[in-house]
Amino acid sequence: MRSILFVELERFYVRALGVDDAEPVLVMNSDRVLDATLAALARGIRIGMSLSEARAIMPEAKRVEYLATDYAAAREAWLDLLVEVGNAIEPLEPHQAWVDLGLHPDPNYVVQSLKERMTVQGYQAKFGLSSVKWIAQVSAKYRPWNGEKHIEPHELLQTLPTKALTPVDPLHRERLEFLGYPTIGSVANAPIRVLKTQFGSAAFRIQEAAAGRLHEPVKAVYPEASISFERRFVDGLSNRLELDECLKVMAHRMSVRLAHDEKLGRHLVLVLEWEDGSLNTLRRQSPRALHSPSLILVSLGQMLLKQPFTQPLVRVKLIMPYLARRKQGQMGILSTMDLNAKARELEPVIFAVGDRFGDRAIRPASSIPELRRKRVLRVWREATGWL
Repeated sequence: MRSILFVELERFYVRALGVDDAEPVLVMNSDRVLDATLAALARGIRIGMSLSEARAIMPEAKRVEYLATDYAAAREAWLDLLVEVGNAIEPLEPHQAWVDLGLHPDPNYVVQSLKERMTVQGYQAKFGLSSVKWIAQVSAKYRPWNGEKHIEPHELLQTLPTKALTPVDPLHRERLEFLGYPTIGSVANAPIRVLKTQFGSAAFRIQEAAAGRLHEPVKAVYPEASISFERRFVDGLSNRLELDECLKVMAHRMSVRLAHDEKLGRHLVLVLEWEDGSLNTLRRQSPRALHSPSLILVSLGQMLLKQPFTQPLVRVKLIMPYLARRKQGQMGILSTMDLNAKARELEPVIFAVGDRFGDRAIRPASSIPELRRKRVLRVWREATGWL
């Protein structure tokens, strides 16, 4: 079963700004409190509170307006941690993101190891784990992951409030509560004919959501403009030769994908997961564009020069982020043919164009007169040395 993780950082914006927690500081997004220092929270400030409420509680608090550029570096720093464990990363807000863990046999272990690494780096986060994308987000808010075994989506939703049914229109959620559906479980147990009477065609989506369905894939949005390939090994790779063979296959697949998408890149990220669960993330920026298997392999070889091989390798992930569109040069007409073949191929085309548009429609470039302005400038440049 595919596992999807939702990660939400706590106090991300205050931490990114580097403000003192002893000072009352509010990070505002329009007229809502986006984040606050511990001093402000201790006085009753709450995340999501309106500006008027915050002013009434703490008029002396310093307010900082949210600007995305102020948090770009901090956002990339923590999202890079998710790249190490996920097949696809889809940020929601700068402090929130979904991670597709794929078909990993032990997603709880992945989340636990990620949580430990984030804690070491000073991050505080809530996690939600599910096989359904929207339920993972809801779980992080109402029932954060704490190491428990997999819970089926419909079981997880049973006791959650109806307002947590996020795929349903907010107006319909309010009406469900008004009609006496306090929990998602009570909505799931309602007969479809009753819901159709109350909500019309929207009843089907309401019932699907309450049953823990409405699957949606995690979009590979981060790193921006990237492609990646991943391979897992049940028995592990025991030496460098086996790793090199794996990388040859991945480099070939990457070059084929680059050619198909007409892209190229200079950055490579290689993630190695060892048998004991430890991770090594290697990064390199090449001085030239990487578009062929040989160039990719040379760059990977440089990255692995000082990498010891002390235990079996169970996962290899190769990422090329920040791709740019490849500029294609115009090929010569029939350039793969010999001169006689070119003449034979071009002759009927030239005659056809001449018959349609006149004999002077096709002329050698040398017979086209140069503009007088260009001739004057060239003579002036030759006489004066002016460039």
